[in-house]
Amino acid sequence: MLALIHAVYKPALIFFLLVSAFLQTAVAIAANESIPANRKVTSLKVYQDDVLVYIAPAFSNSQNCTGASGVTLQLRLSQDLNKTMFNSIIAAAKTGSPIGFGIGGCNGGYPRIYRVDTPF
Repeated sequence: MLALIHAVYKPALIFFLLVSAFLQTAVAIAANESIPANRKVTSLKVYQDDVLVYIAPAFSNSQNCTGASGVTLQLRLSQDLNKTMFNSIIAAAKTGSPIGFGIGGCNGGYPRIYRVDTPF
């Protein structure tokens, strides 16, 4: 009887451990991170619902986004708070002020901006 229980539960336990390891890796990849506030906005591409923000110097693409080159970030304009962040990005671009970002996950292949840092 013990051999039967072992034979049934061992594959289930191995499956559970594999799924658990995969989920922990997926969470680690999508973790939020900061891009230091020593960047400059070099260009903007404004679309109906999105803005692509180009910055220099390049950053490390640890979000593993497919379209990211280390200089491009993405901001959705569908939320009012994001429009406020967009205004901060425009102000930094116009004045040449340093800027930083909080990014988390990918949207349209680019790291998604969830925070804008503008030091004074």
